[in-house]
Amino acid sequence: MKTESKNRLMMWTIVLLALMNISTLVTIVYTRNQMKSESNSKAALQMETERSAMRFSGRYFRDELGFTRQQMQQFAAFNPGFRKQVQLINRQLSIHRQQMLENMSATDVDTIRLNQLCDSIGYLHAELKKITYGYYLNIKDICDKSQQLELEQLFNNVFAGELQPGPHGRNNQTDRRRGRQIQN
Repeated sequence: MKTESKNRLMMWTIVLLALMNISTLVTIVYTRNQMKSESNSKAALQMETERSAMRFSGRYFRDELGFTRQQMQQFAAFNPGFRKQVQLINRQLSIHRQQMLENMSATDVDTIRLNQLCDSIGYLHAELKKITYGYYLNIKDICDKSQQLELEQLFNNVFAGELQPGPHGRNNQTDRRRGRQIQN
């Protein structure tokens, strides 16, 4: 009888250990998949951000508008400041959006804080638009008449995408992809 109860105890111990091992393996696999998914998302966001940064680089304007050497020197005087300001604002927007999501996901939602975050996001969007039109005007000042027409078309693609919603809330020309920093 003692042997039988020892065998049962050993059997249940083995079953318990097997279940613990299985749950450990499932946890490891799940965590790896989550980390891989997050890594892929971050890589895709970084690639899109880099593409967006290239779109408004000196090389982009030189190629698209046919900037001369002198125009490139003038452009180089204001472009880094613009890019730095945009990067800072986009970083702040990202932080505020994350805080909103965390607040909305919380058990006790703080609607006062959500309203503050919404106001801050609105203010940052307004600042981004002001910086963007200043950037546009700076570029326009160094362009000749034909380049100004091309510049208008280039920026029309950015601004029109925000104004013309299409089916399912998307605009007709381009989707508002993550990383299109200038569109925020």
